[in-house]
Amino acid sequence: MSLNPEPRFRRKTLITAMMCATLPGLAAAQGSEPKALEALDVTASRGQVASEATESYISGASTTSMKMELSHREVPQAVTVITREQMDDFAQNDINDVLEGTTGVTVESVETDRTYYTSRGFDINNFQYDGVGMPAVYDNVQGELDTAFFDRVEVVRGANGLMTGSGSPAATVNFIRKRPTADTNASVAVTGGSWDKKRIVGDVSGAVSESGAVRGRVVAGYEDKGSYLDRYNNEKQMFYGVLEADLTDATLLTLGHAVQTSDTDSPLWGALPLFYSDGSATDFARSTSTASDWSYWDNTQHNSFVELRQELAGGWRATGTVFRLENESESELFYQYGTPDRQTGEGLKAYPSQYDLDVEQWVVDAYATGPFQLADRTHELVLGASWSRSETVDESRYGRGIGNPLPPLNEWDGNYPKPAFDNGVGGSDWTDRETSTYAAARWSLTDQLTAITGLRLTWLDNKGESYGATKESSYDAVKTPYAGLIYDINDDHSVYASYTEIFTPQTEVDINRDRLDPIDGVNYELGLKSEFQNDRVNTTIALFQTEQKNVAEAEG
Repeated sequence: MSLNPEPRFRRKTLITAMMCATLPGLAAAQGSEPKALEALDVTASRGQVASEATESYISGASTTSMKMELSHREVPQAVTVITREQMDDFAQNDINDVLEGTTGVTVESVETDRTYYTSRGFDINNFQYDGVGMPAVYDNVQGELDTAFFDRVEVVRGANGLMTGSGSPAATVNFIRKRPTADTNASVAVTGGSWDKKRIVGDVSGAVSESGAVRGRVVAGYEDKGSYLDRYNNEKQMFYGVLEADLTDATLLTLGHAVQTSDTDSPLWGALPLFYSDGSATDFARSTSTASDWSYWDNTQHNSFVELRQELAGGWRATGTVFRLENESESELFYQYGTPDRQTGEGLKAYPSQYDLDVEQWVVDAYATGPFQLADRTHELVLGASWSRSETVDESRYGRGIGNPLPPLNEWDGNYPKPAFDNGVGGSDWTDRETSTYAAARWSLTDQLTAITGLRLTWLDNKGESYGATKESSYDAVKTPYAGLIYDINDDHSVYASYTEIFTPQTEVDINRDRLDPIDGVNYELGLKSEFQNDRVNTTIALFQTEQKNVAEAEG
């Protein structure tokens, strides 16, 4: 059994319609008497579109689709922004909570501590931090990623290859970090809940120099919780520190680091049996867990970045970022397999295993954006380049006693002797490198019609092995074009259309253990976007079609 999950395959073409609405403050809008609102002073760094302190579920702009600050109706794709206000109001303390409440996204918890996210029928593997990142290894998230560090989460559904390069046509999830504020702010949030849940998060921000040219922010938290599942317990610790400095009136330097640990006792590994040996459905107590009392799954994430932003003449801005992400995972897990007898409950067998995983990613990204004049109209341009490297090392060790018979689950209390994990070893050790250049333009064709065009060129190189399969491939100057049109019907409604291509290298192999050719395809989208209640309600209706070639299919 490998920590690398077996591939799950999707249909190649999906067509659907979707409608989403965000309804902040709707009750207030229905009152007959106008009310004076308390003045609110919101401070954010240059070039940031902060959502916190606005008391709104609507974000003024997003940057994920184009690295331009574009409003909801200016993006020719379906976009959802989950603001800080929404996360706080609904106690969305981890990314599972956030994405469960996001239109068009499905959260698939494989067990207690491993999660897949899907959109439009495909696994989401494009996760970014402030617009920078690489596809997730194994297309899943292990442990719980806390939201205490984030100002908002932006989700662009559909292929986003112009800004991400290779990856899934499902969606791009962009975590926008909190930034320091000029004024001093401090808060403490304490939460208690079922199954002995305890949570505390502190957040302090403000100037650290007398002039206010240097500002800092620290977010720290702790959470401990049990579960309705027998023996399960999860403990999280998180810390985020960020410092920004105005080097000149036009130059902003930002440095930050975040670390989070998520340690779980007695996690599930695999699901409960669905059927008895006679084919009838099982019916276990809700608290039933197959985990042993010694099993655990510990995850640690380190996330560091340095960003330099320079304001240029003519409204232009240049931004350079160096980003490092490391995910470390250690686990000793207990899987129960087999089909129990309906009368005796016997028939399950033991499968103890031990896993180590270390993924280190480096990304360097630099781009410039600004306006230019052509044919007596003002347009916008983005020019950029990026380099990234991801190193993955994992090892699977299997315990003695695989196949030993186990007592019925209704008598199982987790008491099983911890074995030596020396019954076979497998693993992976590979490196992915990617270099890209990209350009995008937003053309103001008329006062009502806007076009977006773009092109990304990507060079990829993969070397190494994974569980006996060679992972060596190289692709040069892969082209990912993008085109979109937005037509403003009036002040409240816009229609749009977009087209982009898809390129996704595969890890699957054929019968000769040779790596399959990359997936390529196209993504079409048509939609209508509207704003109501003085822009406090956004809606999107989208029709899309995704076509892919070379998609792996299971055989045998």
